[in-house]
Amino acid sequence: MFVDSLSNEELSELSEKIEEGFLKNYLQKRMVELANPMLVCPVCEKRVSEEEDLLIQFGPKGFRKKARFCGHDCLAYFFDKQMPRFAEKNILEKEE
Repeated sequence: MFVDSLSNEELSELSEKIEEGFLKNYLQKRMVELANPMLVCPVCEKRVSEEEDLLIQFGPKGFRKKARFCGHDCLAYFFDKQMPRFAEKNILEKEE
């Protein structure tokens, strides 16, 4: 466990943080961050909100991928530039 590797000074500082509630607050914040990962447009890397995004899902049934886009321009760029690469590699599922 990582606590075993801490020095006496580090343990004292950690103990103070726990008593102040800092560690509890930090852990709760981090757990929320991990539960709700930041959504980023794969084209322009702009933050994307779930309410205003354009979402596509692609890939074979066993290995679906999702991509969220901030606008129509990024979605169009993705289809024009990236999707042909996926098609060449047989990543896209063919509808029957």
